[in-house]
Amino acid sequence: MGGYGSGRRGSGRAATTSEVKRVDIRYIRKQGWLYSGRKGFLSWQCRGETSGTVGYSISGDVFTLDYSVRQHGEEWEAITLEVPLTTTSCRYGGQRYYFQCRGLGCGRRCEVIYSTGKYFVCRKCAGLLYTTQKSDRLDQIRIAKDKIGERIFEEYDGEWGWPKKKGIHQKTFERGYARFLELEEQWSREFMSRAKALGMKL
Repeated sequence: MGGYGSGRRGSGRAATTSEVKRVDIRYIRKQGWLYSGRKGFLSWQCRGETSGTVGYSISGDVFTLDYSVRQHGEEWEAITLEVPLTTTSCRYGGQRYYFQCRGLGCGRRCEVIYSTGKYFVCRKCAGLLYTTQKSDRLDQIRIAKDKIGERIFEEYDGEWGWPKKKGIHQKTFERGYARFLELEEQWSREFMSRAKALGMKL
C-alpha cells in the first residue's frame, strides 16, 4: 500500500468507490455508535470470510482508526489515524456529522473515507471514480444526488449544500430539495441493506 492518495492503478485504470473498503459516518450514526467514548471494531466480509478489520474509538471531535497495513510484501505496520469530526447545522434542526479528510492539503468534509493506500481519505484524495457504466446502485444514487446538489445549492461539497442558489425560484428549489433528500434516504437504505448482506458488523 502507498501513501495518501495512492490508488490501485496496477491495472492501468483508477479504482472505483465500489471496489475498495470504506468507512461511512452515516452507517456509524444509524447504528447509534457516533458518540464520544465509543470504542469498537468495523469489519468487511467477502464470500462469508472476513476481508479486513479496523478498530475505532471516538473522543470528543476526533475519530481514531487503528489497523495494520503491509506495503509490497514488507512487514506489517501498525497505523493509528486520527480523523477530525466536524458538524453543520441541519435545515430543520440538529447537526450533521462529517469526517474531515486528512489527505495532504485537503481538509474536505466528507461522509465516507476510503482505504486505497496506507490511510483512509476522501474519494478525491484516493483518486477514486464513481462507476458510470454498469454502475453500482449506490453510485447511481450518489451521482443523481450530486447533480441535484450542484444545481440547487450555492455551495455544494459533494455531500451536502447551502444555501439556495441565487436565481432559483423557491418552489423549484423546494422540489429539488425534496428529491435530494429522497435520494439521500434511498442511498441510506441501499447501504444498510448492502452492509447487512455483506456481514458488515461491529
